[in-house]
Amino acid sequence: MTKLLQSLEATVVDKGKVRRPIGAKIFGATIVLLLMMAAVTWSATVNLHQLSRQLTALSEYYIPLEQTVGEIRASHMSQILMFERFLGEGEPERFAALQAEAQRYAGELLPCDRDTLRAVSRKVREDFPAGPERAAVTYAVQRLCSDDSARQAMALVTTALADPSVAADPAQVQNLSKVQAQLEFIARGRTALHETIERFLAQHDQLDAGARAILKEQLETNRNNVSREAGTLSRLLQGHTVDAARRAQAVERDTLVFNWTATLVAVLLGLAFTLILTRSLVRPIRELLSGAKAVEDGDLDIRVNVHSTDELALLAQSFNFMVSGLKEKEAIKSTFGKYIDPRIVQTLIDEQAAGRVGEKRPMTVYFSDIEGFTAICEELTPDGVVRLLNGYLAEMSEPVLANRGIIDKYIGDSIMAFWGPPFVGEDEHALLACEVALEQLARLQGFRARLPDLTGLRRGLPRFNLRVGIATGEVTAGSIGSDTARSYTVIGDTVNLASRLEAINKEYGTRIILDEHAWSAVRAKMETRELDRIRVAGKAEAARVFELLGRRGEVDATRLQLRNDFELALAAYRQQQWDEAAAGFEACVALADDPASALFLRRIAHLRAQDPGPRWDGVWQFVSK
Repeated sequence: MTKLLQSLEATVVDKGKVRRPIGAKIFGATIVLLLMMAAVTWSATVNLHQLSRQLTALSEYYIPLEQTVGEIRASHMSQILMFERFLGEGEPERFAALQAEAQRYAGELLPCDRDTLRAVSRKVREDFPAGPERAAVTYAVQRLCSDDSARQAMALVTTALADPSVAADPAQVQNLSKVQAQLEFIARGRTALHETIERFLAQHDQLDAGARAILKEQLETNRNNVSREAGTLSRLLQGHTVDAARRAQAVERDTLVFNWTATLVAVLLGLAFTLILTRSLVRPIRELLSGAKAVEDGDLDIRVNVHSTDELALLAQSFNFMVSGLKEKEAIKSTFGKYIDPRIVQTLIDEQAAGRVGEKRPMTVYFSDIEGFTAICEELTPDGVVRLLNGYLAEMSEPVLANRGIIDKYIGDSIMAFWGPPFVGEDEHALLACEVALEQLARLQGFRARLPDLTGLRRGLPRFNLRVGIATGEVTAGSIGSDTARSYTVIGDTVNLASRLEAINKEYGTRIILDEHAWSAVRAKMETRELDRIRVAGKAEAARVFELLGRRGEVDATRLQLRNDFELALAAYRQQQWDEAAAGFEACVALADDPASALFLRRIAHLRAQDPGPRWDGVWQFVSK
């Protein structure tokens, strides 16, 4: 490792001698491509701005103006048609009165559009069923609508000329100025036409036939002038619309050609740069890739040799340094994995959050202990005690590891283990702990057969059993200790409860006791028996505790019958129905010589003598010993 570090330091010192750094090459090519991209973007922005001006003129001004002028022409023609119909059938002297009466529709008509005009025309037909009167009123309505459309058109042209995007385009300003002048000319022509109509009607009865014919001819001339100028304006707008559309197409075509040309040049430059850079980079990169694949396959003896004067040599040295570090890390994991669970070692080596700070997590904590181990030790030599304990711990640790548990510590003959995230899923840790307890009990018979070899005794072998306590709940997990010695462990009320449950097996004559949370998590797959409601030292709250009997479908009928009879007797006990409870527990003792039932019989005798009273909650207090 020292030689490798020295080599890396020497390479770092020689870094200044690199004549053509890879970064400089890539930076130069990137600058060229970025400048081209900037040019493309600038050109596209300018062209798109021009295109936007043309499209704005089309969508917001020319097309709406063309529609408005069309409405003016339609209203004008309908207006003249209604006037001629009135002249053919109506009385000229009533025309002025009907015009005044038509003014009451102005509030409903303005601003004028097709739907509004249609609705008002329907109302006119309903209010004036007579043809001449309806024609005169319709003439006035059409005139109002035509005047409103003319005002809208003039306002739209004024708005367009004030628009900065239009003002920046001289061609647009010129076109719209022509439209404005034509609208003003049409407005003057329509004013002259209406004055001629009014004069014609006012003098109709006072003039002879020749004078009326001259005035009517003048009226026809004015009408034709207005129609002709409106048609001229429509053609003018159509021409401007087509011109704007063509200019937009030209801008779009120029933008497309420029962008494709710049893109093609950029592609060619990129290909040339890639070809040059590939020749100097591909070979060492392939060697590094081959080395990385070897490390992935578990070969930590690999070494990459890159003969170059650029940064790839530094990369190769760093790679070799990394592989050496991995090799040392694996050696550390292999060594400390015998003392600490490898998953915790990995967590601490990688400096993950779980190894640095405490964190509350739902977990299942497990304690097991050898029944009467102190008495057993008194019968054995120190060497026999060590061999017995090592053999027992090795045998009982295998189920824990096989079921993905974490062995926290060995406390003499006790094993403390836990399950929970991130090592196992949140919905399986209690079940895994129960599986371990059952498997350890199953292994006891085989372990007892090895006692003579482990202890050196052929007669008077110790009675060998274990007790297990399992609790599920929230714990604090993390690396705990001082700056000189630390341990990854779990602490909290759940840990204390599991330890207490292991100890109170002695009181009930049981082997495995669960708390209520563990029981709730495994009840669908495990057979259990509710033992009691207890309060242990250090806990104010009462806890329901359960005996683990075995997996569902694997417990014999006698134990299941015992469980059912016991729980009926327990319910009577909690109701202070002492005679019924005592009879039930006596039946359990007769059925299976059940130590837990014998315990409750002793309690009943005590409680009868003490009389706990109506407020007694059935909770049994255990004091620490």
